Amino acid sequence: MGAPAWSSYLDAATRQRALAIARGIAESLRDPARLARFIAVAHEQSPMADATAWQPHQMSGDLGLALVFGHLDACFPEQGWQRDAHRHLEAAARHLESLAPAPMGMFAGAAGLGFCAATLARGGARYGRLLQRLDERAAEGAHALADRLLSGPGGHHISEFDLVSGLAGVMAYLLYRPGTPTIDAAVAAGVGAIVALAEDGGGLPRWHTPGAMVAKYGETLKGEYPEGYLDCGAAHGMPGLLMVLSLACERGAGAPGARAAVRHLAEWLLSHRRDDAWGINWPPVVPLSIDEAGRALPVAPSRALGRATARAGWCYGSPGIAPALWRAGVAVDEPRFRDAAVEAVLAALRRPDDERRIDSPTFCHGVAGLLQCVLRLANTSGHPALAEGARALAAQLVAMREDTALLGYRAVEMGGVKVDQPGLVDGAAGVMAALLSATVDVEPAWDRAFLLS
Repeated sequence: MGAPAWSSYLDAATRQRALAIARGIAESLRDPARLARFIAVAHEQSPMADATAWQPHQMSGDLGLALVFGHLDACFPEQGWQRDAHRHLEAAARHLESLAPAPMGMFAGAAGLGFCAATLARGGARYGRLLQRLDERAAEGAHALADRLLSGPGGHHISEFDLVSGLAGVMAYLLYRPGTPTIDAAVAAGVGAIVALAEDGGGLPRWHTPGAMVAKYGETLKGEYPEGYLDCGAAHGMPGLLMVLSLACERGAGAPGARAAVRHLAEWLLSHRRDDAWGINWPPVVPLSIDEAGRALPVAPSRALGRATARAGWCYGSPGIAPALWRAGVAVDEPRFRDAAVEAVLAALRRPDDERRIDSPTFCHGVAGLLQCVLRLANTSGHPALAEGARALAAQLVAMREDTALLGYRAVEMGGVKVDQPGLVDGAAGVMAALLSATVDVEPAWDRAFLLS
């Protein structure tokens, strides 16, 4: 018998404890009355209550619960998790239909709803009509976003191309679906737009965010990056474009110049590393500066070493960037890219806890996200040190459980405030999902939503 498609790597004792914790969270979340209480408590506790409010159509709301309940069904068939997943998928779909215009993105839109429905269907007959509608909407969204990215005067708001709201997330869904003329045409349009974005204009990549658009995020960012920046994060930056372009090339959907664009984007990432005492690292963003001729150009790494590097999280930092570099290395058969991906995650594992700067146990910028990144690359690369790192992180996550927390884990939000968030992106459901990945030898299809696969 061959090796399993997914290995969790844990020793028996840690696996037993981690699985018990994960199943305890899952049972609490599947009770509608208890979930309503968790949502209400989190809203009262959060210093960002408006921004983090529970929305059914979002990956941090019912949509995310549908996705992780679907994984629970894959791990534990015949225990009724499919019914729970369907209930939350239905809530997410109803809410999305009520929005006008309906968003397209992976974290709160047609792409995310479609991806969740596709994983729950598992290639079967379920959700056929829903998926047909969402395929069409996502394809329309890809064409619209591609047109916008190609017609812009130069520079783009990250929401137009990132994983969370933009083209990268829509492409991640379309590339997950079987090819049809509608999907293939949309993928081709998206690939063409990404190839164009990869081009430099006067030394500045077309995917940069100009200073005028930074102001949309508030005065703090405007003051820090008045001339604009280039985003290096997996959630909002160029790595998402690199990942989906590499996946498209592997699928045989690469337009002319696609493989060259994969190389160009990967080389850009490697040339803008800011290594530290433990190895490869990146900044959250590369700031722009205006030269004597009035052109905005990236600040050279030698001039920016005093700026903070990213924490070792999924959303920003080397663990979230590494999967894109790995896939780029596969797509263009470049060992340097794959080696850099592994070394970047190993460097994150070598850093002491205070240098990782991930105090929250949750997924987005916490220990659960780092664990999932390490598990995914360990399974992809087979590197033994990554397997050892996954074991250490799972043990750390188990040890972080708080008896006084409603679900055992609380998100650490602005100002260090601890919040009993129940959701996937930054709550207990994300911890549960990562612990399941570390304890059950079933491949976690859900992490495509975070572009880890």
